[in-house]
Amino acid sequence: MPSPGGVPPAQCHCSHRLEFDSEPSSSTNRVVGSSNTSVWILVGSTSLYSPWFSQKRAVSVSTFRPRVTHGVTRLGPDHLDDVIDLYGHASRTYFTEARLEREIYFGVYIGRSLVSAAGTHVRSRLSNIAAVGNVLTRIAYRDRGMATTVTSAVTEAALEQHRDVVLNVRQDNAPAIAVYDRLGYHVHGPFIEGPAVRRSAWDRILGRMK
Repeated sequence: MPSPGGVPPAQCHCSHRLEFDSEPSSSTNRVVGSSNTSVWILVGSTSLYSPWFSQKRAVSVSTFRPRVTHGVTRLGPDHLDDVIDLYGHASRTYFTEARLEREIYFGVYIGRSLVSAAGTHVRSRLSNIAAVGNVLTRIAYRDRGMATTVTSAVTEAALEQHRDVVLNVRQDNAPAIAVYDRLGYHVHGPFIEGPAVRRSAWDRILGRMK
């Protein structure tokens, strides 16, 4: 999963993004699936370019399977410099002492180097939900179970405070999906995301004439 502020040097997830054969052609609609998945389609006024397909996953106390095979450290404001070093200096505007104080982050250290981390994007006590993400391991330390460890630690801590814990993952990100399967995350529903560009009034008129 890409980190905020850009993809850091330690991570590069390159994949082919599927293209739609045709653009939407009617006004905004809401489609609600059987899994309570809502999809807003801005049809006619907005074009979605190079979309990619993702999954929304969820875990509960009853389905969670903790798996911690490395020592973990709860990351807070005192670890800010280490966090920025891991995620890349472009993340400096995202990671702040206030964010690390507010959110739940865990990491794995090798010596003095933070080599793997995960955390929550956002949490709401009112809605009783937390969103997990920013899972990243330095290339030299991958395939050792560290991503599973930090994600497990974050998930466990989040479930102690929130009823629902969720995350998003691209369908072509097999390594990440394997981690989430291992921890008991199940697919709540699919969704599509990508950059959207508002079409001009002239383009919308021409689209209706076709």
